[in-house]
Amino acid sequence: MKSRILVMALVWLFIIKLCITQYASAQKIKVKFGKVTMEELEMSVYPADSNAEAVILYDKGEFNPNEFEFTRHLRVKILKKSGTRWGNWTINTPRRANFRIVVHNIKNGEYVVEKAKSNSIFKEEVIKGTRSYKIFAPNVTVGSVVEIKYTHRGLPREWRFQERIPVKYSELYLPPSGYMNFNKTHFGFEPIQTVGSNRWIAQDMPAFQAEPFINHYSNYITKFEIQVESFGFGSFSSSWEEISETLLESSRFGEVIKGCGFLNDYAKELKSKELSAQETILAAYDHIREQIKWNDIYRIMASDGYSVNYKKDHSGTSADINLILISLLKKVGITVYPAVLSTRDNGLILEFSPTINKLNHVIAYVKHETKNDTLEYLLDASSDKVTPGILPPNCLNGKAWVVLDKDKGFWLELNKDVISKKNQFINIVLGDDGSAVATVDQQFWNYAYLEWAEKREEDEDERKYIIDLEKEYPNITVTDYYVKKEEPNNLFVGEVFKIDLANYVLDAGNAVIFSPFLFFEYSENPFKSETRKYPVDLNFPRELSSTVIVQFPSKYKVMSMPESLQMRNPDSSAVFRFLSNTSGNRIQIQMKLQLNRSIFTEMEYLELRNFFSEVIKRVNQPLELNKNT
Repeated sequence: MKSRILVMALVWLFIIKLCITQYASAQKIKVKFGKVTMEELEMSVYPADSNAEAVILYDKGEFNPNEFEFTRHLRVKILKKSGTRWGNWTINTPRRANFRIVVHNIKNGEYVVEKAKSNSIFKEEVIKGTRSYKIFAPNVTVGSVVEIKYTHRGLPREWRFQERIPVKYSELYLPPSGYMNFNKTHFGFEPIQTVGSNRWIAQDMPAFQAEPFINHYSNYITKFEIQVESFGFGSFSSSWEEISETLLESSRFGEVIKGCGFLNDYAKELKSKELSAQETILAAYDHIREQIKWNDIYRIMASDGYSVNYKKDHSGTSADINLILISLLKKVGITVYPAVLSTRDNGLILEFSPTINKLNHVIAYVKHETKNDTLEYLLDASSDKVTPGILPPNCLNGKAWVVLDKDKGFWLELNKDVISKKNQFINIVLGDDGSAVATVDQQFWNYAYLEWAEKREEDEDERKYIIDLEKEYPNITVTDYYVKKEEPNNLFVGEVFKIDLANYVLDAGNAVIFSPFLFFEYSENPFKSETRKYPVDLNFPRELSSTVIVQFPSKYKVMSMPESLQMRNPDSSAVFRFLSNTSGNRIQIQMKLQLNRSIFTEMEYLELRNFFSEVIKRVNQPLELNKNT
């Protein structure tokens, strides 16, 4: 009996010790601002991730319900030159914040502390009640420890336990307040420990590793999004319909749509032309794009000086441009509504969590009835690249909220299944003297065209474009290049390359070996991980077609070539057709890859990964010709 009691006592002691150990592992850590350790200063590698360019050593946020203030203390260690960018931060707060910023360094063997001056902090009001601070810590170099501490009224919009660099310690404490209620939405997949009441701690959080075809990383890191539901006896944004009312009653949203008297003369002129509804929409769209250029700032509320931006400065935010466009369309009799959204780099909107603070962009939604048809367009005049009906890629982020009336609205799918389409026709001629030349004729439509145009713009000139192409596809030499036809208004371009393949084709004595697919976008499987925790987001459906004709000397003989193949996944959202045949001294191969939707869930990942494995295997299988000499 005594032995049983002893055993039970030991078991309970073990359980208590285990609980104490687990609780202790999540105990809060106290760090004093401005006091760093020599260990932190001398750290050159973060042991848990030796490749880390920087590490967040400490990140604590605490709400004081008595003062109604939130304070954050952030400490970052810079480990590599590339990590110096972590001395710069963009911090959004619901109200004005007070900052303290210091940088700790060891210079010439001496410990040096430098405080940031006011010119290191830039502030702007994003929408009413939300401020954005851009922080530039001074003299940040490899080895620096950067500290930021700030305080503001109210709660933060979000708290990130995880970042693109490791986080050694993160703590959030939100004690209850008798005057305020809030909810939090948990994102991410890494564990967080709950300690006591309303305190959460994360330790040794790994850096978020982005994989190919992902929406903005901030949608998947481990974090809380926080929304105040009520304060005192008042509630905030309890529905999207209430957000509609808030926007339409705003002087910088609803009144802009109803006003814009400076457009009256042009609207009268446009109506006098007696154009069709479609022509009127296009004319209004082009006029606004010519009159006011985007300044690269997304907003849902117009600037105070939006009329000056139109009439004089000819530059403005996305809200200035698109709200003025909506006003003009209304003046000429077109049925149009504002649609508010969050861009991809701003994160996803949660339909079940109404909040105006998550919105950062507004576009025009036209649904106009004519005698014979219904015209439906999504218009974003802030982009000089797209056409009516096609949104910039950064807008394709789930759904937009269409503001119909002060208490009405509905959700609208942003990606209208506009396909990114690319066609190739490749003609390869092999000579019996060892020569090999190819003519590659390519066409790009819609988002494929936008990607092409962006690359051409980045490369600045044609020669740079060719050099970059030769770097991407080694062993080829571009001997001639020209744009055959470009139609920006139709989002189309055709280009032609003349290529010397002498170094691309392997001469193996009696055999000639090479892969016939040039400029194929997937030379290897983009999905390398065996598992995936979040969806594959292609942004838009994709279609890639390629026809290859190989002409070779009559004395050559085909020894091996890829066999024909057709495959599709169960719902035909991914389809691959590969047809090959030979006739005399000519080989013809036709390939078509279709990805018919833009989102594949994490549950479909393995199937998609295996699908791509078969695609890559087929297009990388070489042709082998015997010279037969």
